[in-house]
Amino acid sequence: MTKMLIQMFSGTRKGDFLFYLRKLSEEVPVFHIMLETIEQTRMSYATALFRKVGMDPEVAEQKSLILYHYYLGWYERFKKDQVEDEELYRHIRMLRVQLLGI
Repeated sequence: MTKMLIQMFSGTRKGDFLFYLRKLSEEVPVFHIMLETIEQTRMSYATALFRKVGMDPEVAEQKSLILYHYYLGWYERFKKDQVEDEELYRHIRMLRVQLLGI
């Protein structure tokens, strides 16, 4: 889980592909389906990790949704900045406490 959090939050300058896809998906249905598939795959992966640490399936799904929405806000806020390791790990520690209770 920690490795996934580090991967999610360490690279904010990877490009805005999903954000452009989200805008395009408003006009082109096939892109909406593609976006939904990408996002569902990401959340399913997080759900599986939450379940692997023993969470109830419904709770795991809810926490993956919360985590993904947190990520979207994080990305939007920091996409043009270099995030220092201290700030990155502060958020990861907070997420581990709130989502995993550790």
